[in-house]
Parts: sequence; C-alpha cells; structure tokens
Amino acid sequence: MKKILIFIGLLIPCFLHAQYAGEYKIGIKAGLNIGTIYGSSEQDGAGNKVESVRFMPGFHVGPSFKYAATDNFGFIGELLFSQMNGKYRYGGSSFQIVNLDFGGGPIPVVVEGDKKIALNVTNSYLQFPLNAYFKITPNIEFTLGVSPSILTASSARGDLTFDGSYVVAGAVVDLDEININLDYNYNKDEAGGVASEETNAITSGGFEIPGAQGIPAAIGAYYEETEKDGRYFKAFDLGAIMGVSYVFDTGLHFGLRVHHSLLDVTNNRYDFSKTTYETENGAPVRVSREDRDSNLSFQLSIGFGF
Repeated sequence: MKKILIFIGLLIPCFLHAQYAGEYKIGIKAGLNIGTIYGSSEQDGAGNKVESVRFMPGFHVGPSFKYAATDNFGFIGELLFSQMNGKYRYGGSSFQIVNLDFGGGPIPVVVEGDKKIALNVTNSYLQFPLNAYFKITPNIEFTLGVSPSILTASSARGDLTFDGSYVVAGAVVDLDEININLDYNYNKDEAGGVASEETNAITSGGFEIPGAQGIPAAIGAYYEETEKDGRYFKAFDLGAIMGVSYVFDTGLHFGLRVHHSLLDVTNNRYDFSKTTYETENGAPVRVSREDRDSNLSFQLSIGFGF
C-alpha cells in the first residue's frame, strides 16, 4: 500500500501540471490480453519437466490521460481493469495422500503414481500504467514505463486425475483412477475447504477399499492446508511495460504492449513440490520449493483520444 500511495503522489503533480502546460488529452481504450503466469518448471527424478504453462485470453478496459511535453515526447497515464490469466498443466510422477482408518483413527498413507492437472487461472487487476512516449514518426509512438497493479479477484477452474499404488502388509494395492474437480477462489477459500459435499470413494478393481476415507469430488484452493497463511496470489504487482502505437490524426489509435512482472506474484508459503515429499515422525510432509512466478501478457488495444 505504501508503494501505491507514493506512485499516486508522484502521478498527481504530473496531471496537475499538464493542465497548464503542453497539450492534454483524455481518452478511453479497450482490448485483448494474451497472457500466462510462469516460473521454473519442476522436474521428476529422471530430469523430465512435469510442469508447463500456456497462454490464455483476457481483456482490459479503462480511461487514459495523455500529456504532450513537446511535439515528440510526453507521458501517458491509464486506469485499467485488466485480466492477467494463464493456463497451468502438470503431468508426471507424483503422490497423493489417502487416509486409512481401521478403528484407531485415520492414518495418512502416501500413494505414489501419476498425476495430471489442468488449471485455468483468472486474475483481475486494477492497473495504473504510467508511460513515457516518443514519436518515431508523426503517427507511430514508442512507449516505455511501469504498471503498478492491485489484485481485485482471483480464481481458477480445472481438474485433477491420479492413479497409483501403495503397499500395506506386504501387498501392493493398485488404486482406480481418482478424479477431482478444482474450483478455486484464491481470495475467499479457507484452509481445508471443499467445493462440493460429494466424495469420491477410494476403490481398487471397482471395489471400495475398507477403511479408506473418500476424497471430496471438488476442492477449494487451500484444501491441503491446515491453516491459511495469506493468499496464493499477492495483492500487489509491479510490471515493466513496453509498446508501440499507431495514432491517426482523428485520435483513433491501435497499440501493442508487453507487460512483465518485476515481482514474484505468488506467495512462497504455498510453493510445494508435487514430485517429492519427506517423512516426519512417520507422517508425510510436503517439500517447499519457493518458486518465483511472473505475469507475462501481450496487450492488443484500440482507443480514442479527445
């Protein structure tokens, strides 16, 4: 919040000065975002990458404020509602914890096998881009600047499948495929939260395993957590932005801009390995990774200045 207030404090004098010097224009813009959220990919024991990301569309819209300091140089400030989305995929060796209860209370058992995750993330930000622009030709402008962003909404939808086996009393038990819907609201979900009261029975060969506790059919963002320690996506991001625009004499303009985060957009408290685990006092414990994840977005826009 302190960074945002400093930014606004620096921005206001620029706009006040623009009313008394140079040329001042107000406009509006809207367009398409093609983005992803990426970080270092986890590898399995053989060195194969098991994580990948893909681009996902979104949109942006909002007013703009342009100040021409000279004929070829000036500043552009914007206030945008903007989606910074991305697709996450996991496919490879992993593990799933299943609770078995034979009368003495649930015992966590690690089932090793193959896991697939397909997750589409939608993050909505209120952005305050501030650019310096340079005219390359009378109609072409190059822009360079920064974009502070406040996260207003964060959710994800997808599915998880897992099949594997575990050993009990010297016998190998092969589980039937487990399917779970992922229904995440990163801002509102609580630790251990589920998105459905229905449960999936743990079966082997079509028969329910005695003592095995079912897994919810749909889970929330923090289902595997015992307590919530902040949100998965951080509330503030700061991006570097660069672009080019073609401005018609009528005020109509088309633009292409790239946005890349300068900060880690995720909370390291929730960065855990999906391929490995440790054992502590006989119980499985997840291994922290502490990845750095960044927003990357290409923004195509159309606008008009008055």
